[in-house]
Amino acid sequence: MRKFFEGSDGQGASSRLPVVFVHMHKSGGTVMCHLAYDNGERLRPDWVVQNCNDPQEGIVHLKLGDSTSCETRIRRAANVTYQSLERWLDRQICPGSFQH
Repeated sequence: MRKFFEGSDGQGASSRLPVVFVHMHKSGGTVMCHLAYDNGERLRPDWVVQNCNDPQEGIVHLKLGDSTSCETRIRRAANVTYQSLERWLDRQICPGSFQH
């Protein structure tokens, strides 16, 4: 699993774009969050208890179809190399800023 998270040069998370794991509820989010942690991904401590999900991105805080802008996602994920998104895709998936 470590190879998936490494940059193309084999130097690890710091050499590649941050990962956004988009998934539906009950489809591996907890396992992926634990694997990210075990493999040295930089995670926000307050997100780890949310299975690597940004608490402001949850369906509790959003209406169906709401979308987070690239600028907001980049700001919230500063210094983070892995995050989960447990809901629908945003209209902007931020190519060049994240890998999905």
